[in-house]
Amino acid sequence: MRTICSVLCRGLIPLLWLVAGCGADGSERTGVAVHALEWNQGDKVMAPEGTNEAEFGVSVAIDGDTAIVGAPSDDGIAEHAGAAQIFVRKDGVWVPEQKLVASDAEATDAFGYSVAISGDIAIVGAPNGDDQAENAGAAYVFVREGGAWKEQQKLVSPNPEMIGSFGTSVAIVGTIALVGASREDGVGFDSGAAYIFVRDASGDMWGLQKTLLPADGTPSHFGASVALSANAAVVGAPRDNAGMPVPVGAAYVFDRAEGAWPLEQILAADDAGEQDYFGISVAISGDTTLVGAAGDDDVAEDGGAAYVFSRVDKLWSAPQKLVPSAVEKFGRFGMATSISGDVALVGTYLAGPNVTGAGSAYVFVREDGVFAHDHRLLASDGVDGDFFGIAVAVSVDTVLIGAPGDDNDKGENAGSVYTFGALVASGTSGAGGMGGAGVGGFDGVGGAGGTGAGPNQGTIGDDGMVMTGGCACTAAGGSEEKDGVMAAMMALGMALVVGRRRSGFNARDRRGSFSDRAARRG
Repeated sequence: MRTICSVLCRGLIPLLWLVAGCGADGSERTGVAVHALEWNQGDKVMAPEGTNEAEFGVSVAIDGDTAIVGAPSDDGIAEHAGAAQIFVRKDGVWVPEQKLVASDAEATDAFGYSVAISGDIAIVGAPNGDDQAENAGAAYVFVREGGAWKEQQKLVSPNPEMIGSFGTSVAIVGTIALVGASREDGVGFDSGAAYIFVRDASGDMWGLQKTLLPADGTPSHFGASVALSANAAVVGAPRDNAGMPVPVGAAYVFDRAEGAWPLEQILAADDAGEQDYFGISVAISGDTTLVGAAGDDDVAEDGGAAYVFSRVDKLWSAPQKLVPSAVEKFGRFGMATSISGDVALVGTYLAGPNVTGAGSAYVFVREDGVFAHDHRLLASDGVDGDFFGIAVAVSVDTVLIGAPGDDNDKGENAGSVYTFGALVASGTSGAGGMGGAGVGGFDGVGGAGGTGAGPNQGTIGDDGMVMTGGCACTAAGGSEEKDGVMAAMMALGMALVVGRRRSGFNARDRRGSFSDRAARRG
């Protein structure tokens, strides 16, 4: 195992973002006052029945001591039909509990492309499902009873369309579920849609409560990412014009309002630029929303950014902009986001201190109402093409980061998930990552456990449950045909995918458009 760290200090980095050193645990530390949390790498988790090219880690979610990880190209049932794996934390160690597959699994369904979990309920997106129409998509609800998970219901779009990609993103809080369909023609070609489902009093059936749609008929890809809290839903639309003549991206916030779900506000970047893909990922925690803009060019071309919005009296304030401390061209910071209270996590899967596509993730901590850079997280054994940071989820003291391109004993691109735990610290830090004195727990030892939309992204509800609102989306591109999800990740902003292989994708060059494996999120 080798440590991948760097010491970077760029002129554009905001005050207090100086990286003074890095620890052997795979995290880089700031040289300023130590925040309440110090992050150390824990378990590296792999699918017990993993397969070659399974891409385990494309999506992640966590709630307390239960986590779920998607592997949309798993071959266990049919070629690249996909799977999801449940893990539980016991005595600080994550152990496999059960592998989930669709009861009607078919080849290239991409089951596991997005995942979410809330208590004893999990939801898994399969945006390439063909039951209603080719690539119309589906989402599957599973419930845990007596320690065993069983499929409860298959959710499908009430407006099924060819390549509608229902299941691109998923989120769940209690008995409310939210599913994105980013390529449906709800109010126009590729405008997208999202659907609220609620479970009935019997606990046995889920029914449609509300259809959410974008403001106009532009190809906004509304539903590319979703997030839920107890009182609000957030839907990302990374190709939305947001009142501008070019696509810049937006995020729509809907108020629960006793099930009516009226539009509360459309969020946009105050410095929006063309093809910023604002809304490619979204997360929410109470009155704070985090939105990724992986195409932002402020600090570097496609270096990416994330924006924090705070709500007061149902009005969302002007955002605080977060950018990576290690400025990297084409890093795509913001492709995955998650937030838990005062801790925000942002993935930058194409970045890497020494190699391209190794990936990293950044922890930000809020103090006095302002988020400041706290740690840069790296895989201790990360290498080119691991895509560490393509999916992220954070709880108060637990972080999960997907690396679906990791090659391990399960095979090439079998994938893995890295866990990080927080040590509660006090004092001040020294140069070179020397931490201050203090006590605390790691990954459930002396500390509380975790949380849990995908993909292409994580969110946290008011009740402390984090869901990935769809995994962080990949970038497909290049003029040559790409075989599989991972092969399509390398050239963000280059292609719309057509056809299906593995989890669904062959790519053709088409500049200026984000695209993910299964549902072409951006």
